[in-house]
Amino acid sequence: MCDEHEEERINIYCVSCAMPTCSLCKVFGAHKDCQVAPLNNIFHAQKTELTDCISMLVGNNDRIQGVISQLEESCRTVELYWDSTVALLWLC
Repeated sequence: MCDEHEEERINIYCVSCAMPTCSLCKVFGAHKDCQVAPLNNIFHAQKTELTDCISMLVGNNDRIQGVISQLEESCRTVELYWDSTVALLWLC
C-alpha cells in the first residue's frame, strides 16, 4: 500500500525517481511530472537483468577458479624445481 494514500495499492513504477508508487501519486502527488511504467514490466525487466548478471558472475567465477588452479599447479612445479635445485647444490 502507498504510504501517502493508505487505501491505494502500489501499481506503477516511477522511472524518473526509480521507485514504485501508486496511481494517485502519479496524477496528483509527488510523481505527477515523472515518467512512469507498469510495475509488472519493470519487475520482469529487472528480473531478467539480474538473472543475466548472475549468469555472468557464475561464468566469471568458473574462469577465476580455473586460473587459481593453474596458479596452484605452477606453485607446486616451482617448489619441485626449487627442491631439486637445492638438492643438487648440496651435492656439489
